[in-house]
Amino acid sequence: MPTIHGRKQIVWRCENRIEYGTKFCSSSPSLPEEELHRAILKAVQDLAANFTDEVAAQINGILHDIQTGESTKPNLQELLEQTRQ
Repeated sequence: MPTIHGRKQIVWRCENRIEYGTKFCSSSPSLPEEELHRAILKAVQDLAANFTDEVAAQINGILHDIQTGESTKPNLQELLEQTRQ
């Protein structure tokens, strides 16, 4: 675990760099784990922002079906009967 100013820091690095040094990955950076977490979180938030309207419409449809007792999915019993015939 690398240290910066005497503090241990968790970093992510190319496996080839770990196994073989700079022989195969001479320009491979070490990524601090905190930065990696922030990048993943931002990507998930961006993805969620793009689908907010679609997800809201699906949730509203599901809630409507629950309230009215309707279902957009076919009745499994009916499908079984059709298959038997």
